[in-house]
Amino acid sequence: MAKIKQYILCLFLIVCCCTIQSTAQTKCSLVIQGSDSSIEIINALQLTTSFNSKADCLAYVQKLPGLLTTKGYISSSIDAVKEDSAHVYITLFAGRKYIWEQLTIEEKDWPVLNQLGYSSNSFNNKPFDQQKVTAVYNKLLDYFSNNGYPFAQLSLDSMVINGNLISAKLNINKGALYKIDTIIIRGDAKISKEYLTRYLGLEEHSLYQQEVLDQLDTRLAELPFIVQSQTRNITMLNTGAEVNLFLQNRKSNQVNVLVGFLPSNPQVGGKLLVTGEANLNLRNPFGYGETLGINWQQLQSKSPRLNLLFQRPYLFHTPVGVNMNFELYKRDSFFLNIHGLLGAQYNVSTKKSVTVAVQVYRTSLLSVDTATIKATKRLPNMIDLTSTTLSFQYDYNNTNYRFNPRKGNELQFVVGFGQRNIKENNTILSIKDPSFNYASLYDTVQTKAYVFRTTINAAHYFPIGKQATFKTALQGGWFQSPNYYDNELFQIGGFKKLRGFDEESIYTNRYLIATLEYRYLLAQNSWLFGFTDIGRAAYESNSASYAHNYYGFGAGIAFETNTGIFNISWAVGKRNDLNLDLRQSKIHIGFVSLF
Repeated sequence: MAKIKQYILCLFLIVCCCTIQSTAQTKCSLVIQGSDSSIEIINALQLTTSFNSKADCLAYVQKLPGLLTTKGYISSSIDAVKEDSAHVYITLFAGRKYIWEQLTIEEKDWPVLNQLGYSSNSFNNKPFDQQKVTAVYNKLLDYFSNNGYPFAQLSLDSMVINGNLISAKLNINKGALYKIDTIIIRGDAKISKEYLTRYLGLEEHSLYQQEVLDQLDTRLAELPFIVQSQTRNITMLNTGAEVNLFLQNRKSNQVNVLVGFLPSNPQVGGKLLVTGEANLNLRNPFGYGETLGINWQQLQSKSPRLNLLFQRPYLFHTPVGVNMNFELYKRDSFFLNIHGLLGAQYNVSTKKSVTVAVQVYRTSLLSVDTATIKATKRLPNMIDLTSTTLSFQYDYNNTNYRFNPRKGNELQFVVGFGQRNIKENNTILSIKDPSFNYASLYDTVQTKAYVFRTTINAAHYFPIGKQATFKTALQGGWFQSPNYYDNELFQIGGFKKLRGFDEESIYTNRYLIATLEYRYLLAQNSWLFGFTDIGRAAYESNSASYAHNYYGFGAGIAFETNTGIFNISWAVGKRNDLNLDLRQSKIHIGFVSLF
């Protein structure tokens, strides 16, 4: 046992010594020798001499002449370099330090330099720095090219060197003022010049701006409904520029049809329930960048939903557009919801937008269970009400291909705050009972109360190799009010939120759903996928309060044909307090056509 301990101790000491030696070998010192009488100047520069590795030290040596130039030593050089295992030796010639005595600029040109952050104190009595002079040149040329002077010229003359003092004059010749004379759209693209110039930030008769012109190809490529047949060109005339855009229509209108098969569904007595959804999305139908959407759904038995959408940017030639939405939803024979939205939308770019809107929500009961009300002496979990809210919405999408992304991010965040008014139901008021006044039930609730609602939908796509991507997503919602009623809560579950469960079958005032999905891309519009959804939803009402965990998983395929894109998916879900039942699997068949 004693020998074993000795062996272990020796091994430990050897490892420690090797580690210390290895660590020491990674350090490198820079030894600087002066090739002239300026060693005192070199010491005063306080140059870095200790490095973690020889590679770092040699990289610093390579940059050293440029560093000294910025300090006024414009004639400095490294005359010799030697190295050993732990040191790098250099012979450095520092030379004379040159100082700006005076940089003369005409009085009329100082406002531009002041706007760029320069003053006479930026140069006079400062070390002569050629890089700083180059930076001034570049900033001035950029400024002029973006303010109507694309042919501005700069020169440094009348240079005088007196010892180590330098004097010079900066001459600025702006040249002729140029404007955007004409914008010509060539091709069969159905697009308004008014919309396009506003979107591009390029108005006729506006000042020539090189930055805007450089971004034209990128900005045009972001529009989903047009494509460039060739790169734009710019013709410089005597006093103006002619911009030629070669544009053609691109297929961007979309028709979606989705059919779901939900076996053993309790809504239809344990039989097969067939659900459906049809969506028509028109992009730029009138040539002003509009979006027109019509969506119809029958996701539950006898529960149709109709949604109408209209968006138009740059209303009345302003940066602000209009966003209108109308939704009608009938839930079997229980209630009817009407939701309207009118908002002002500001398109920051094609990737992000901000919307401020007023939303009006009205829900009316279609039938009332009077027997339950008589038995419980309580208002039902569904009630007649109206609410008005002010909402803020932020949308962001920088994915590489919106229909089938492989990389990038998606984000939509909505928050709204307003007031809800409960309306008395005539059926409830008409219940007759000598011993009880059912109208007094409304005295037990706040007929006027605040409502707060927020939702978030976010996704990130991680590219894997050349033909796959991994999607992570998060969906959440939070509704807050003093009282909760079923017909104003979120309804989740189904193909879009929490796959594997019946469509919109889960009433909740708070939910969070995480998604992991792997996609293998067979082509641009064809892919195989497998997914899992994990969620938690809480329910609160006047009569109950509970929360459940939900788990869904499945797989599917989407494939493109000459007529459109077909997709088939299978999913099954499990609630934490129930057993997994494969007989409750959901099958969805969809079709998407672009035209």
